[in-house]
Amino acid sequence: MDAVQTQFRDAIVLGCLFHMKQALRRAMKRFAIPEAECLVAMSKGVLDMLTVIDPELVEKRGIPWVKCEVRKRCSKDGIEYSKAKWQGFWGYFQRTWIDGYSVEAWNVHTLDNELIARTNNP
Repeated sequence: MDAVQTQFRDAIVLGCLFHMKQALRRAMKRFAIPEAECLVAMSKGVLDMLTVIDPELVEKRGIPWVKCEVRKRCSKDGIEYSKAKWQGFWGYFQRTWIDGYSVEAWNVHTLDNELIARTNNP
């Protein structure tokens, strides 16, 4: 992303939702989070919510909401929540997606809808 910004100084560089979710899914697998729990977290309106809320709220309100939502949906669906495994995942998320990248690199809250291509489908 730095190389693109160097070559195209006025460009708005954003991460891709597909690739972010793919990386998150791989991380869940590395932490041995069971498939049913992965499906809950990856479902529409859970982890992807962090990409559309105000970037200022991601750490203080967004992540706690997602954690609670995963637990709540697991409970509702009769899925045992793997607390220790999720703690490892959230440590990874903090190191990689909060500390390693600027939230603005993968969050589209402040952008006009016309500027955002969320998919390559027409």
